[in-house]
Amino acid sequence: MPAYEPYYYVRLNGDCPCREWREQLDGSVAPSVDARIEQLRRNGLKLLNTEMMCPVVADKKSERVEGLYELRHEGMKWRIAVLYLAAQSAFVLLCGWRKSQRVQPRDIARARTLAREYLDSTEEHERRLECL
Repeated sequence: MPAYEPYYYVRLNGDCPCREWREQLDGSVAPSVDARIEQLRRNGLKLLNTEMMCPVVADKKSERVEGLYELRHEGMKWRIAVLYLAAQSAFVLLCGWRKSQRVQPRDIARARTLAREYLDSTEEHERRLECL
């Protein structure tokens, strides 16, 4: 059994941003995404503050989301926004994007929005998660 369970976040409307992003990737990028997710499953927070995973920081307190990280691959230039749920030792994969510039404010803002949407929901979280 993996040490940390990764799940896709499924929005109430049925959209699953990270899975949908992953499914549209070509064969040159998809294997690196799958490999990083497997490393996340096995190693979890041991990846924190490595080249593979770092917290999403914000200058404004109102923009901070506790437990929000970027799982990344510098060489392939992609990112996945990940929300860590400590109580379940689980990671919720929120959305992914290809890195095209040094900072991607729009992509980070979307990740924060999805994380807050998940955390603020009054629905049962398990209903809105999909196993990988």
